[in-house]
Amino acid sequence: MGRRGVGRGFAKRYLVLSLSFLFVMAAAGVKLAPAADEKPVYMDPSAPIEKRIADLLPRLTLEEKIGMIHGDRKLNTAMDNTPVMRLGIPRLAMTDGPHGVRMDTSTAFPPGVSLASTWNENLIGQVGAAIGRETLAKGRTVILGPCVNIHRFPFGGRNFESYSEDPYLAGRIAVGYIKGVQSQNAVATVKHYAVNNQEHERGTISVEIDERTLREIYLPQFEVAVKEGGSLALMCSYNRINGVYACENKHILTDILKDEWGFKGVVMSDWGATHSTIETAMAGMDIEMPFGDYTGDKLLEAVKAGKVPESVIDDKVSRILYVIFKIGLFDRKININGDWVDSPEHRAIALDAAREGIILLKNKGDVLPIDRNK
Repeated sequence: MGRRGVGRGFAKRYLVLSLSFLFVMAAAGVKLAPAADEKPVYMDPSAPIEKRIADLLPRLTLEEKIGMIHGDRKLNTAMDNTPVMRLGIPRLAMTDGPHGVRMDTSTAFPPGVSLASTWNENLIGQVGAAIGRETLAKGRTVILGPCVNIHRFPFGGRNFESYSEDPYLAGRIAVGYIKGVQSQNAVATVKHYAVNNQEHERGTISVEIDERTLREIYLPQFEVAVKEGGSLALMCSYNRINGVYACENKHILTDILKDEWGFKGVVMSDWGATHSTIETAMAGMDIEMPFGDYTGDKLLEAVKAGKVPESVIDDKVSRILYVIFKIGLFDRKININGDWVDSPEHRAIALDAAREGIILLKNKGDVLPIDRNK
């Protein structure tokens, strides 16, 4: 046999062996690397969000993951988390609220206590949608509202932006607001979780509370905001709850919020409300704002030292990616129209809400004062 015949025989045997190898690998469930020109799953808008996250997460370095879970002092992103430009992952750009976009000129909607006085969930949905549109028009994607703190303390400095002393009313108004905001593909952030009812010493005070009171008065409005409103973000408060800071309180962040209520979005800290690294990471807070004083280099060191499992970081990043994919931010599906800001249409909605918030109480039939004997 000549050299050409030997070469042909070898080529045939090589082809047979190669095909056999491919069949064996396929039978074993081993996936081969995609072609260079094949679009990754995470870049496919038609793919399920869970599959996009599962494809994108392993492509991130540990340093990139850590960067995503806080703002960056070097980039001066005090109102944003950190993007990953290498993979095209955008930032979550935040703006303060809750009764309008607190950036330059925008429509001033009635404060929360007045909105709740409308008792009109549908109207509040219109308010939320208008705020969502103006949030996007300002180049932001996350509005820090609604505020659903209970009016327990009459001198509470932020009672005006909360809704009510009644958790049911606060919850219904919150649902309308959240659905309105998120109908525009902006993100609503229900706050301040939890038992945040006074400004005096709010950064150090510990609210001593039993489980029944917590469940019946201070959590119902958050629960309905998550389960029915579908809020994509939640902000943990400054105060401590039974001695444990809210942002490192595993009972309320993981046991109740994530495990019991099934919350799929992100938990961010109030600005400067983080006080620890390992405790905060393990409790369930996902984004530290404004900067990574505790969840930046300190958390990176803790993960490398084995004190915080990388799987914990993966869960936080997965939640951020879920929100980004959910609102179409990654695929740039968000429609931004600057004409929305302080538009005649939005002013009309604000006026309607202000009018409906005016309440006249009548003591019809001399109901008050209540006769305890009856």
